[in-house]
Amino acid sequence: MPVPILSGVSTMFLGKSQTMGEGDENNTETFSSEYAQLRQLAAKYLASEHLDPPLSPTSVVHEVWTRLQKAQSELPATTREDLYLVFAREIQRVLIEHARVHRRRKMLLRSGLVDKQVIADEPALQLAQRLDAFAEGLQDVDPLDLETALTRFAAKYPDKAKLVQLRFFVGFSLPECAEIMQISVRTADRYWSFARAWLTRELKHPKP
Repeated sequence: MPVPILSGVSTMFLGKSQTMGEGDENNTETFSSEYAQLRQLAAKYLASEHLDPPLSPTSVVHEVWTRLQKAQSELPATTREDLYLVFAREIQRVLIEHARVHRRRKMLLRSGLVDKQVIADEPALQLAQRLDAFAEGLQDVDPLDLETALTRFAAKYPDKAKLVQLRFFVGFSLPECAEIMQISVRTADRYWSFARAWLTRELKHPKP
């Protein structure tokens, strides 16, 4: 099933890119529908997390959208793949920031300086629970350790890291990733298997 193209978003941030097709020149009129499409992507990612309380797709997309608007001039996106990768990276940043807040709250709780109610919100578990996508036994890995491992992985294997970002932070299937990246499904599967093995090894046996 083809991945929907975010035409309004592409018009706003990418201009008239030939690879994206003809965009709607009236960004105001297309804002609602494109925002809704981004929300669908976020909802797809969050659907498997079962957080209590859940992290709202609307709140995630609102923050991501706000960041994208502020960074329009810095966006390198020129293709559909670039667009989705930008969105994936922004989701990653939002969740990592939640993880940092969560860690600080935990430290304050252990210190006895705050009440348990202060850390009732658990959005930081988003990344920790997502580790199930790689291997069993990694659920307790610190989300910030995951961020470090992903950064090292991207430095060594940029193409494979793109697939991880699309699959891990946006929730695309392997066929969808293959379509966006313009590679075969077999290649996408090989990239994903390699990434799972590499990240599992790094997270179970982190380097000092």
